[in-house]
Amino acid sequence: MYKSLIIAALILSACSTKDEQFCECLKAGDELNKVTAKFMSEIPTDKDAKKIQELKKEKNEACKNYIEMSGEEMRKRKTDCEE
Repeated sequence: MYKSLIIAALILSACSTKDEQFCECLKAGDELNKVTAKFMSEIPTDKDAKKIQELKKEKNEACKNYIEMSGEEMRKRKTDCEE
């Protein structure tokens, strides 16, 4: 009886736990988007270009486990990060 309750509690807690690595991936992507958005109207300096390359590297590293994830799963995890 107690084993069933413990297993059920573990399953429920696992379902509600957000994926911190995915949240970091989202943050890295948002930061890259913010920096690159300003270059729609101006030319980046060498310093800006270096910053963009650093942010791309960070984003690629943070998101490497999610490259082949379905859009539906990404939306679900994104919702979990916003809570």
